[in-house]
Amino acid sequence: MPVFIERSRWIFGFDSGIARGGVAIYNVDEGGWVFVFLKADGYRYAQFTSIMRFGDYYIGCLGHPTAVLASKDLYYWYPLYVDPTSTGYNNLVNAVVQMDKVVAVTGRELLAFNLRDVEEAFRRKPFLVPYKAYLDRVKGALYVLKRFPWMLRL
Repeated sequence: MPVFIERSRWIFGFDSGIARGGVAIYNVDEGGWVFVFLKADGYRYAQFTSIMRFGDYYIGCLGHPTAVLASKDLYYWYPLYVDPTSTGYNNLVNAVVQMDKVVAVTGRELLAFNLRDVEEAFRRKPFLVPYKAYLDRVKGALYVLKRFPWMLRL
């Protein structure tokens, strides 16, 4: 599960098979969680491999589908790069911020994006959008209940 720590917020990217995809935000000062469930345009799952900050924007890498995305608010994610040939989970997708660029790897390609590329991505249709996730929340609760005796042994 990718984690990004920003001042008093911890941002986790979902990488589970229970929820389609999303971001969990823990506010340290308030001690509360916010869950943003996200669905991908044309894909069943959107599993994060990393999340980072680039200026005023967030950059997220997806293992399935293989993609690099940008967001202003963690709710709507816009494509910087999407590999249409990706079929399975790719844990090699990652990015780092180097001065004024985002450098990303996909396992097959090395990509570089500057601030103009990121701002241009927001003119496109969002790739990840929020959804209510009622069924996914029920599946998650059942998953925890089923494994609760095992978790007590830890």
